[in-house]
Amino acid sequence: MLVCWNISDLISSEDAPTRSSRAERRKSMPRHSPQINSFTPGFCCPRTCFPWQRVLHCFPACTLLFAAAKTYPMNTPDKAEPDAVDSKQLVQLMMGFRSLNYLRKMHVLCRLCSSITRDNATLVLSFVLGLSENPVEMPSIAARSLHFHFGKLRSILLRHLPPECLPFLETIKQLAITDPVTTEFDEHEYLVSRVLEALITYSTREIENFVKNFHEPREMAYNEFSFSKYFLEKAQESWSRLKDCKRYVMMSLHEEEVLFFVEFVDNNRDKACEIFLSAYIFNRKFYDAVEHHVYSHELQSLYETLPRIDMARINLASLEFSTYEKLVIGRPRVRETLLDALTSGVVAYERPEIVGLVADNYDIFAPKIEMFSFSIEESLEIAEKNEGMVQHILKDIGRFETPEITKIAVFLHRKDESFIKSLFAPVLDSKDKNWIALINSYLLSKPLSEDLRGFFLNHLSDDPSYFYSLMPYFKKEKNLEALSKLLVDEASLKHFLRVFTLNEIFYFAHYVPNIESAKNITKLCIDNSSFNESVVMFAIPKMEMDVLPPLFMRSVILSYMRLPSLKKFVIGLLYKLVKRAIWLDPGLFEGFIKTLEIMGSESVGVIAQMPSDTIAEVLKKSRKLVGISKRYFAEGKGVKDRNERRLRSILLTLR
Repeated sequence: MLVCWNISDLISSEDAPTRSSRAERRKSMPRHSPQINSFTPGFCCPRTCFPWQRVLHCFPACTLLFAAAKTYPMNTPDKAEPDAVDSKQLVQLMMGFRSLNYLRKMHVLCRLCSSITRDNATLVLSFVLGLSENPVEMPSIAARSLHFHFGKLRSILLRHLPPECLPFLETIKQLAITDPVTTEFDEHEYLVSRVLEALITYSTREIENFVKNFHEPREMAYNEFSFSKYFLEKAQESWSRLKDCKRYVMMSLHEEEVLFFVEFVDNNRDKACEIFLSAYIFNRKFYDAVEHHVYSHELQSLYETLPRIDMARINLASLEFSTYEKLVIGRPRVRETLLDALTSGVVAYERPEIVGLVADNYDIFAPKIEMFSFSIEESLEIAEKNEGMVQHILKDIGRFETPEITKIAVFLHRKDESFIKSLFAPVLDSKDKNWIALINSYLLSKPLSEDLRGFFLNHLSDDPSYFYSLMPYFKKEKNLEALSKLLVDEASLKHFLRVFTLNEIFYFAHYVPNIESAKNITKLCIDNSSFNESVVMFAIPKMEMDVLPPLFMRSVILSYMRLPSLKKFVIGLLYKLVKRAIWLDPGLFEGFIKTLEIMGSESVGVIAQMPSDTIAEVLKKSRKLVGISKRYFAEGKGVKDRNERRLRSILLTLR
């Protein structure tokens, strides 16, 4: 295979134009006509090219290469390899393809055709797929050449691509083209671009002369033209256009242009830091004038953009919060001064603003956090976003009262379980009353998850300090066992009411081994605001089903005194007790007699149901019942009932 890479290989020395003839021809070309600087097979401009280029325009490149190979054989091996182009060079060749002029685009396609191998074919395929997405800018006269070279490139790719990539290429038959966009000449854009070029090599005076000569006197008088102002106005459209010319632009600024410069910076706030820094580096005298203007007029919106901050020239008392926030966050060198001003009250802002600032930037304020005297509510608001603040709050937990401890506990319930474990694990064995209060408050404020329940039970189940708090997670037997020991007052009753109803506690209290504890618990139940008839109706009949406890009659009496509406219930109970021969239990019998006395005349019928000897014993023990019975019969009641007549006869035998 014979390949020809340079146009000089296709033309004899006699036909090739000399250097001098080429130079002359370039001079004769129109000013704005395209110049042929490199060989582009398959296309040239018919009016401005050399004769050999017009030949290339008329015939496809492959035909010419074949003819040239016969006429001018080359001393190359029989199997010539493509030019050695590595992947990096290939990428550079393809980058910016769309921004090239049409001649260089042809050159790139030719170069790719000669450089494709099996190793880089997929890389070229990605380039081709990218070209197919949008039309390629190309003059219509060059369309034929473009399609030819692209077809050649496509056929070469078909031979080198792996089979799995072929479907991608088969979808592309040819490239879509569009005419290049033509733009109108803009004299101001032209001036700016020329000035950009001139800034690299010429002095400011030479540039000013260039601007002067560019404008006709009737359009712009020289003494009215400020190059720096005009240039900055143009650069305002895109500050990045200054690039390496910033130095020369800044050096051209004068002190009388401070107001314009400040306005320019204010209009380009997103690039203000870069603009100020350029002035600071390249024109210190002008920058000092700008800085003086900013400080003297308190242009606080520009403070943060200055390369250096002079705190001595800033009126801290009038410093706006937004400016303070930007400076304390973005300027570490003056941060200490700003923090001291805030903690000492030199600058005064609303508390919500300060809390929000500290919460969002805790790392900045952490070293001086103790100087802010935050309330517990403010501290917890900051701690919502910063776990370090939680540690600070708990570092001196002894200063908090019970309401504050409760607020901390409620806050901790919003934290994840891993944080809670890491927080409490080191202090579970502590005997500090404040830590005990916090842990108890945490356990009581909200039901625990299964994981946290196991965590606290494993560590605290045997610690009496936490028994009340862990009661909902203990077994019922353990809570009943603790009833006689720990239910001692109204506060402890509230804890037991979390796991038992008042009905159950009132019932279980009668079976507490310690009589004094049982008395105290039953009294606490009866005095409780939730005590009502349903409690008595639940506990008393249930106790009747078994051996009556020692405090049975005591509880009946106290319940009746608390709830007089129970009188009928108590009378009925007394009749039942007579049938159970209550007098056989001396302890209960004493309470029984006391209950009869309280019931008054309605107890006479109960007494009459007892055996005669028992009646005599009751009347001997209670003179009050004797009087009640006599008044009952004196009123003419009971004479028809046999048992009551028996009671009456017994009364007559008593002295």
